[in-house]
Amino acid sequence: MRPDKKQTQTLRLKRKYPLVNWVNRNSDKMVGAKIEASHLPSFIPSVEVSTLSENAYSNYADHFISHPHKYRYWRILIPRKTSIAELEFFSGNDTVPLKGNFFASPKEKGFEQKKAALSDRDKLTSAEIQDWVAIDLGAPASISRIHYLPLTDDNNIVPGETYELLVGDDKGFNSLGMKVAEYSYIDFDSVPVNGLYWIRNHTKGREERIFTFERNRVIFR
Repeated sequence: MRPDKKQTQTLRLKRKYPLVNWVNRNSDKMVGAKIEASHLPSFIPSVEVSTLSENAYSNYADHFISHPHKYRYWRILIPRKTSIAELEFFSGNDTVPLKGNFFASPKEKGFEQKKAALSDRDKLTSAEIQDWVAIDLGAPASISRIHYLPLTDDNNIVPGETYELLVGDDKGFNSLGMKVAEYSYIDFDSVPVNGLYWIRNHTKGREERIFTFERNRVIFR
């Protein structure tokens, strides 16, 4: 690889390490999950208000709900056994999640011991769900947004963390600058084309992998 400094490009990066299959498969299992609401903890009767149609790819995701009615109990029915790292429910335009108590299907053995993982703000802890997980809000409320994180390896670009992009030549790797991420991706401008690149996280983590950028895609090597 010989970086061409006369030709430059902008690189948009979303990860610093390849997304391994078992993490990706877990995120994919949440696609098709049903969002239901009820006035009773048994969810009999219940109303289906929405369906998760997007794959979060082990990153934080927001699912928006346009259902104005208020219910005390809200749940997510999982189509296939999966692990969730974080789960929050919001009302209206609120930026602070609603407080409530998580509970689950009787099939979820040991849920009381693992439910703290859903709200501990630790991305590397998770609760495995095989049927459904619900929240008791204590009083009826409408839900406008569900903010969730499937099981993750925490190798995505994280807002607020510091990254450095390097490019390799026959003398080694040279820095192209450091930036603090504002979003779940980070852009580096004026990057020489045809390079062998390396993105480093200076805030935390050890897993990093060299990559090329071909046809507007990151190819980890």
